[in-house]
Amino acid sequence: MTTFAKKLKLSGSTSRGHGAFVRNRNLIDVWIEAPRGNRKQVVYEKILSLIDITDEPSKHLKSNIMKCSQLFGLKIANKWQKVGQSRNRLLQNQVYWLDKIIYRINNDSEENTSSDEEQEPPCRSVGRPRVPFEDASKKTKRRRVAELTTDRSANELQFAVNVVSGSNHSEVSPQIFSFSTAEALALMVDLDISVRKYLLLRSVINGKAQNCLARYKELQKTKNAIIPSQFIITEISAEVDLQELLQKTAESILETMNFEERDCRIKVICKWGFDGSSGHSQYKQKFSDLENTVEFLFLVAMTPLRLIDRETNKVLWKNESPSSTLYCRPIKFLFKKENADLVRNTEKEIITKIEKLIPIKIKTKEGHSYIIEVDMMLAMLDGSVGNVLSETNSTMKCIICGATPKDMNTLAEINRPPNVDNDRFGLSTLHCWIRFFECLLHIGYRLPIKSWQVRGPENKAIVEAKKKRIQAEFRAKLSLIVDKPKPGYGSSNDGNTARIFFHNPQTSSDITGVDRELIENIAIILGVLASGCAIDMEKYASLLEEARNLYIHLYKWYNIPNTVHKVLVHGCEIIDAFCLPIGELSEDALEARHKEVRKHRLSHTRKCSRTDTNKDLMRVLLLTSDPFISSKRKVSSKKYKKCNEAVQNYLEKQENGDLGIDLGTITNDRAPSKKSYSD
Repeated sequence: MTTFAKKLKLSGSTSRGHGAFVRNRNLIDVWIEAPRGNRKQVVYEKILSLIDITDEPSKHLKSNIMKCSQLFGLKIANKWQKVGQSRNRLLQNQVYWLDKIIYRINNDSEENTSSDEEQEPPCRSVGRPRVPFEDASKKTKRRRVAELTTDRSANELQFAVNVVSGSNHSEVSPQIFSFSTAEALALMVDLDISVRKYLLLRSVINGKAQNCLARYKELQKTKNAIIPSQFIITEISAEVDLQELLQKTAESILETMNFEERDCRIKVICKWGFDGSSGHSQYKQKFSDLENTVEFLFLVAMTPLRLIDRETNKVLWKNESPSSTLYCRPIKFLFKKENADLVRNTEKEIITKIEKLIPIKIKTKEGHSYIIEVDMMLAMLDGSVGNVLSETNSTMKCIICGATPKDMNTLAEINRPPNVDNDRFGLSTLHCWIRFFECLLHIGYRLPIKSWQVRGPENKAIVEAKKKRIQAEFRAKLSLIVDKPKPGYGSSNDGNTARIFFHNPQTSSDITGVDRELIENIAIILGVLASGCAIDMEKYASLLEEARNLYIHLYKWYNIPNTVHKVLVHGCEIIDAFCLPIGELSEDALEARHKEVRKHRLSHTRKCSRTDTNKDLMRVLLLTSDPFISSKRKVSSKKYKKCNEAVQNYLEKQENGDLGIDLGTITNDRAPSKKSYSD
């Protein structure tokens, strides 16, 4: 940009009179409306009129003004072509240039003016004009302050800033840190914000602390690097390649570890399973097949539990939140109602893929290579899936010994030999809490009639009246809503309700009339199962037998439910069937994942087509469960209760004497991260 101006003050008045000056903006309309061949002369005359020259200008002044008009014409012609000969675009895009002064003169007298012009003729500045520091780019700012930062420390520069700004504080202000892309992604996931909200947050924070949050394009690169790229997307399903999913999971786990710098073979132990849910939103999107629906969802997922060195059997990494959604990685989801055929076909399909897995080879930046083998256990199952896979027709029949409800209330051993192969279906600790709670609750309803089956209008009225009284007292004393149907979600009897029931045995006993000792024994049994620690099987077996005998002695008239029977009778042999504590194999993470599916599908997916919706949903589920991103997250902390001594007596202590367990957690979805964003 060219500027012809005398080196005088640009504002106010001088000692010799008021300054008259001409800006580029003053000449735009004249130049546009003038004929092409006569534009130079028209601009010249306009400058003369603006600087208020009535007499014939001097030769020197005339020459200077003519040069100004000529150079202005060259500049404006170039800019006029760039904006497509649009006056509005020129005014919007060239604001800084339009406000530049191209000529200034003092109008005191012709003599003084000409002498000034002769002493200080206007000159042309070469190159771009110097942009104010506040408006300069980051690169320009770094270049300008390079000389200052060469021989000066940060403390000296900060002190100089305080002196210039007039601050009385000589102390150096705390250094502003910058988020890495992984930390920014973790923050974005924790806040559950969209791209638009992240850009708004970045603009506000970076306005106060520059370069604090990374650009979203950098976040996209990191996201694409950690999310598998091979998908199979349809209108009603989405599936990720299992081999690539395990590869990305192993790489993310190694990123979180301070691993020894040596080559070795590693074994990854994972649990997997599937579960169905209902009540999902139906959007206004077309289906190619009108029989399809999105009301029901069938989700297949896996969770890494441990990394073990195959040479030394040393645990290199352990999932501290095996029941949390932080590490629950989706393999496939299908908008279809759960049924027996779907369960069997899914099991065969996933097992076939597991058999075809090859060892994972990972090479780190330091040049170390690791060979990782995967061991996947089918453990995240509920009772209905176990019945289907074990080909047990009745849900009230035990899948291990085949006992019916009438057989379960006898202390004698079942004559039929147990099917030990069905021990592999494990125990869902979440459903154990719920089923034991419902069992004692229904005993409380039937205490006035002492009968398993409620028959006759009189007995039904008595049971219904007792039920309403118990529901009202739970609502008043413990703020619990029990046995209330929830459309599309089953009932209000969930894991949190059951835990509160067992954590308050005296109050629960007073409300239901069930024996307090039985409630306390069952609370210990369930607490030990959910601890995630190794169990002293000898002591635990005696506890199960004692609780079963007490139950049959007090409430023999109420047949033991299937899940209760499985824990009290077959609990020890099921626990022995697994190499890890039964508490780490719970289905809680998969159950909680259904809630997140509803939330992410509503807020973080495109609705332009069903395939785009499913693809976005799969990507966000993979992002929120990535181990490396989860290690950077700082989820809301929850209240922890240390396990009581009664539970500790049935657990095997570690070598250091620490149990390292978390019992009594009321909210079961998450465990807080020990790392903050800026660690």
